[in-house]
Amino acid sequence: MDYLTLGTTPYEEDCAQVGSEDYYSAAKKEASKYVALLRELFGDERDHFCVYKLKSFPHDFGTYYEVCIVFDDNDAESTQFAYFIEDMLPSRWDMKKEEYTETFSFCPEDDDNVE
Repeated sequence: MDYLTLGTTPYEEDCAQVGSEDYYSAAKKEASKYVALLRELFGDERDHFCVYKLKSFPHDFGTYYEVCIVFDDNDAESTQFAYFIEDMLPSRWDMKKEEYTETFSFCPEDDDNVE
């Protein structure tokens, strides 16, 4: 198993700051909202053998949290989906599924067709 960090909010949005009052509660709320947005945009990650998790990391000003996508690095579809999510992260809270599905959709590569 492996994971990729995805942040706690879309990358152009403000987020809770480590060391601020009530940081953990604010980060946890943001993360829940972010996971809901990711699922709305890209579907249920569990259909691709992945799962979103809130993971803690040490920082000079305390512990910080990020949403991670945990995937099976021995499974091609799981790995491809995780990297697809990382590449397609939304920039704003108001992103709509239509903005993605008209141009991009996840289609796992078939290993049998790889030369």
